[in-house]
Amino acid sequence: MACRSQKNRGIYRLYFSIFLLASLFLHGCVSERQEEVKKRLTTYKSSNIVGYDNQQIVVDLAFVPCMDKVNDYARENNVVICVTHSFREKNQKLTGAIVPPAIKSNHLVGHAIDMNVLFNNVLYESKDMYTTKWGTLPLNVKNFLCQVRKDPGLQWGGDFEDPVHIDDRLFDRNPELWKELYDTYQQRIQKSYK
Repeated sequence: MACRSQKNRGIYRLYFSIFLLASLFLHGCVSERQEEVKKRLTTYKSSNIVGYDNQQIVVDLAFVPCMDKVNDYARENNVVICVTHSFREKNQKLTGAIVPPAIKSNHLVGHAIDMNVLFNNVLYESKDMYTTKWGTLPLNVKNFLCQVRKDPGLQWGGDFEDPVHIDDRLFDRNPELWKELYDTYQQRIQKSYK
């Protein structure tokens, strides 16, 4: 009987060791993945997209190709996009918001911008860009918005009463990735306040 209990203890120790090693390995992989994701927030700069009042434009690296397309459309139409909001913190106080921020907003993971459009020294804001006001917009601004709207990789907020918003539908396309980015970015922000 003593032999059997020592054998069982040995097996339990072996299983525990395997479990411990597996846990450490998996934790290491998760930590590496989180570190990789953390490095993905970047400051965006381009020829025809600027931060409103010189604020930084912060986006996820995977959103940069979308921003490049927006920049191309702006350049083609000789307009400048003035970004008022890009990546944002959970519960961040917003000024000038025209719709209440969505709980699952793509802004929270760096996959959305809010903007105004500058053309011939005139700034076109949300009140100017509703589809009901299109008759009053200059052709260059309309063409820019149409190009964004027709791009299959982009979503223009004017189709849901938020004409200053552009995103890539990340939450709709891949809610699991959205959640992973949200947890990583927002958790990092909360830790930086401690």
